[in-house]
Amino acid sequence: MKQTRIEKADPYLPFYILEKETKPKNKLYWMAVKQDDLDTIDHLVELSSGKREEVKSQKDWEILGELFTFFANKWPNEYKDFKEAIPKIRSSRNAGGYSKSKEMVYMGALPPRFERLIKAIFPLQSFNKDFMYKLIKRMPLFKIGGEGN
Repeated sequence: MKQTRIEKADPYLPFYILEKETKPKNKLYWMAVKQDDLDTIDHLVELSSGKREEVKSQKDWEILGELFTFFANKWPNEYKDFKEAIPKIRSSRNAGGYSKSKEMVYMGALPPRFERLIKAIFPLQSFNKDFMYKLIKRMPLFKIGGEGN
């Protein structure tokens, strides 16, 4: 007897329909995704549901932490390369992380893909001094400047 596989309906189907109606020249692509990745993405979407513009609350920081875990697990080579590059980045900065002209201080560095993931959930997040200070305080891996760099 053949087993039937039950699958959830795609919750984004109305989005695809609207996209094709409003922008018929745009091409939409579907790609296969591993079930574990899909479950993680669904979990992140569920966590971040509601209006998220910037990282403000404790829950937002928890989402950011889970987002980083997703990044590190989904793209382990990028994560490893970034971790290995941090000492080189730190050593290229002057004492305290200041630029040669002493007009700018380098506080932290982020992997580009992780930065895009943050922007996907928190579209209005600016990577300013306040945000970066809070980020490197919570995730010291990203720290490249400041005291004791």
